[in-house]
Amino acid sequence: PFAVRFHLAPAVEATTTADGQGALLRVRGGGVWQFRCRGGMLSAEDSLWIDGQARPHATVQLVIVGETPPEGMTISWELKRAR
Repeated sequence: PFAVRFHLAPAVEATTTADGQGALLRVRGGGVWQFRCRGGMLSAEDSLWIDGQARPHATVQLVIVGETPPEGMTISWELKRAR
């Protein structure tokens, strides 16, 4: 089994897509970004972000999970600004 984790800043809200392959990331006071992956299933989980004064802040992480077959595999992801 594997898990690839992308920890997001506290000002980012993540909504995963129904197909388990993507998420929309809304930046507070900013734009919207699109995250897509292949090679595993994507979910959003609780996380912590530590600021410059060592204070923890609740946030979210995107997690790609799956199992690697004996012959190996490729995991890919893309992050781009949504229009």
